[in-house]
Amino acid sequence: MKKIYLILLLVALASEGCANPNTLPDQADEIEESNSEVENPQKNEVVEEVEQEVEEEIAEETHLKLTELVDCAPFYSMSFQKIEGGTGKTLLFEGNTEIADQKTVGPDHVAVEPEEDIWEIGYAFDGEENLADTVTLNFWNRGGAKTLHVILDGLEYELPCPKMNPKEISIGQKLDGTQIVLENAKIYPNALLLRLSGVNNENWEKPLFLFDIDTEEKISPVRSAYEEEMEEMDLLFAFENGIPQETLVLRMKDRDSKGGELFYDLALELE
Repeated sequence: MKKIYLILLLVALASEGCANPNTLPDQADEIEESNSEVENPQKNEVVEEVEQEVEEEIAEETHLKLTELVDCAPFYSMSFQKIEGGTGKTLLFEGNTEIADQKTVGPDHVAVEPEEDIWEIGYAFDGEENLADTVTLNFWNRGGAKTLHVILDGLEYELPCPKMNPKEISIGQKLDGTQIVLENAKIYPNALLLRLSGVNNENWEKPLFLFDIDTEEKISPVRSAYEEEMEEMDLLFAFENGIPQETLVLRMKDRDSKGGELFYDLALELE
């Protein structure tokens, strides 16, 4: 179909010079010369799309195709398919899709480099027609790598990461009823990183999350990192549609002596 579409496009372009039978020869020359000097962005985009699709179809090497990217830098979630060279056929990734002990076994060969910059890779099969035809993975680019290399089944995909300049706010406020202090916050376009101190062995496992007062939505961190010796913790939150800066509180859930729920809140002032 793409070849037929390209031919029709060329025929349409060629026919434009014959659109007006009343045009005089001199006028036709002037119009043709004028048209040759003025680019048509829309037509150029169509031709580029067709050429790109054709190029993808005839790629000689088997490669990874990025099918979805959720960019909440420094947190990333992405999906890949494995495309066979020369045919464009979607191949299955290596791994086991059988469910054992309530857990789905995922792909065998997954890596993101540089390893020293990546924190906690999560991954799973995620295909719709066949579970193993898509791999979805997510991770925290905690070290701020400028270029990421995703490796699946020995195939590599390079993802450049634009330099981020988050707004950093010093807070230094205690979470009421606890010894935990919110030291600072780093604000990205679609992510929020909170640095906590006073997180000891007694409270580090208690749930810490954000709560949006307006929507009453609980927002769990997508990643956390606890440094036991320093009694410090980093909490990373991701937002696909921007950060609701005026309505968030940091909340910790606890239990009273009778087993009832307790909540300790700290309103965030991020502006």
